[in-house]
This record gives sequence, structure tokens and C-alpha cells, in this order.
Amino acid sequence: MNNDGVISSLDRVRQDLTTSPQIVFGLNFSADYRGFDLSGNFQGQARAIARPFGTFAFDVAQWGNVQKWLLEDGWSFENTDGSKPVPALSSTYSFGNTTWAYWNANFVRLKNLQLGYTLPTRWTSNLGISNLRLYASGFNIFSIDKFKELSVDPEATDIRTLPPDRVINLGISMKF
Repeated sequence: MNNDGVISSLDRVRQDLTTSPQIVFGLNFSADYRGFDLSGNFQGQARAIARPFGTFAFDVAQWGNVQKWLLEDGWSFENTDGSKPVPALSSTYSFGNTTWAYWNANFVRLKNLQLGYTLPTRWTSNLGISNLRLYASGFNIFSIDKFKELSVDPEATDIRTLPPDRVINLGISMKF
């Protein structure tokens, strides 16, 4: 950052964001129309960073299986414009506090969604059913974030945390 052509501690800059988001938000919605109902919830965070690799050294020998994209375009003397730290076979190299180690942790997630239809009572009353509702619901439907290539939840504290499961349900609700 001091433009002297040498990478040193003089090139460090203050990071204004932390792993605690400055903005956390949610949006609930619901609507009914002629027997149909729709409800859901979005959640998200903004102005946050994450360190999905923690403080690990970029040591491919200790990591074992490594995703291919992580090894592509790594810095080397032949590729000085590489976008990732140099992969190493020992803990000698670490990306520790480099800007590459900090990822944008902003996200918006459709946390849950439910669509239902309540049949008119004139169709169900002959069967002794006072209310019959068919519905489909889902949890963790989709997320807009920068963590797709990692397959990690943006709220996770490191790369070993799996994203939340997507769950889809179909159901019938009856009242007699």
C-alpha cells in the first residue's frame, strides 16, 4: 500500500469490517387470495466479513483433498498476478491476515416459504371435513452470497461447517 514495490508490514491497512455483521435484517410476508395463501421469511446480513479458512496455513499436504478451484491461479514466480496465495506443502506459508483470507459475508436467504390452498367447504362438507388445506413448504430455499464455490454457509465460522439443509415438505391439513 505504500507503493515501494516491496510487500512488507508497511503495506497493511485497517479492515473496517468484522465477522460480526453491522446490519442484520429480516422480512416476513404473507398473503391470502381466494383460498390460496403464501407466506415466507427472508433473512440476511450486511457489512460483515468472514474467515472461512480460519487461521489455517495454506498447506495442501495437511488439508488432504482440496477443491480444484482453490489450487487454480495461485501466486507463483511464473504467475505473479495470481489471485490466490501460493499453495504449499508445509506450514511455512500462511495467508493469515491477507485480504484473500477475508471473504464478503453479506447474504440474503429465503429461509422459509409456504404455499397453500384451502378447498371450498362446499367440496369437503359432504365428506365430513370442515376444512381441507393442501400445502407445500420449504426451508433454506436459496441464498444469495459469495460462498457458492466453497459450499459453506455464509454465517459459518470456518470452511468445515456445512450449509444448512434444504427441506421441502408436502402436506395436508384437515379439520373434522
